Amino acid sequence: MAFTTETQSNPYESSHVLIYDPVASNLQITRSVLYTMGFRNFEQSMDISALTDILERVSYDLLLIDCTQQTEALSSIIQGIRFGDLGLNPYLVIMATTWTLSGFLVRKIIDAGADDLLGRPYATSNMIKRLKGQIELRKRFVVTSDYVGPDRRNQKRSGQDENLIDVPNSLRAKVKKEYISEAEAAAAIELTKAAITAEKMRRQAFQIGVIASLLSDMKIDDSAFKQDSGSRLEKELQILAMLTEDLDMRVVQTDFAHASNLCSSLLDVAKTLKESHRSGQPFVKKDLALLTKLSTGLQIAFNPGADESSLTSDIAAVISSRNLRVAS
Repeated sequence: MAFTTETQSNPYESSHVLIYDPVASNLQITRSVLYTMGFRNFEQSMDISALTDILERVSYDLLLIDCTQQTEALSSIIQGIRFGDLGLNPYLVIMATTWTLSGFLVRKIIDAGADDLLGRPYATSNMIKRLKGQIELRKRFVVTSDYVGPDRRNQKRSGQDENLIDVPNSLRAKVKKEYISEAEAAAAIELTKAAITAEKMRRQAFQIGVIASLLSDMKIDDSAFKQDSGSRLEKELQILAMLTEDLDMRVVQTDFAHASNLCSSLLDVAKTLKESHRSGQPFVKKDLALLTKLSTGLQIAFNPGADESSLTSDIAAVISSRNLRVAS
């Protein structure tokens, strides 16, 4: 999809490109490579604090972002884009570069939802090849409780997955001159964003159900309830709090707003359980019972038409397959 109806001899000329690199000479190299391809419409930044403001001003088609420094902050920015919390186009092509291909950096940037990660120094031909790959063969997106981005799974495993989503690729549309109006393009982005948000919330609700089931199976006097920063229990409680807080924030702006009270109540229970564990106190049985009841209600709210026994079986199957349990 494109945002202009002008006919251009240079297919890359109308694309909006944003380049971020804190090193001026490296930024210029990236810009030169893109210029060689035919890109002309650039904005650039060397200041990470200004990057979020820039993203809010224009609907970009391509982001070139060097993540060698401040990897954590930049991965949060990429994730914010993909979650639809930052910028005007959650589905712009994101090409990350780095001088340090460490396991930590690769994991953070890929898990944030970047389309590709390229090590520096790179050959101009390699950058061009990778960018053309995002135009011609961009991966479909997958949505989980904590990830929105290109599907990284083996093609044989994911090729027929009905949950994969074809997101708008405005870079491809402009290069291929698939012209529609700016209003139509924005509407397509919003429609996809709504679908992805709904799927993300369903996945979050399911994960909450898994954790609720785990906690309900634990013994009240179990030693795992004692304060232990490294325990599996604490990690599960942190995930529960994070999921419920995010869900509570998002749901009011969606077609599932009717579940807002459920989410708010669930968040209160999650905070109570987390505080109990932090202070070294055992959980109260009624809190665990309420957690189970609320999480079941949430499953039904986000899966209209599904019966409770089917949802419960799905959760049990996930727990069994992953062997998820808190050590007792």
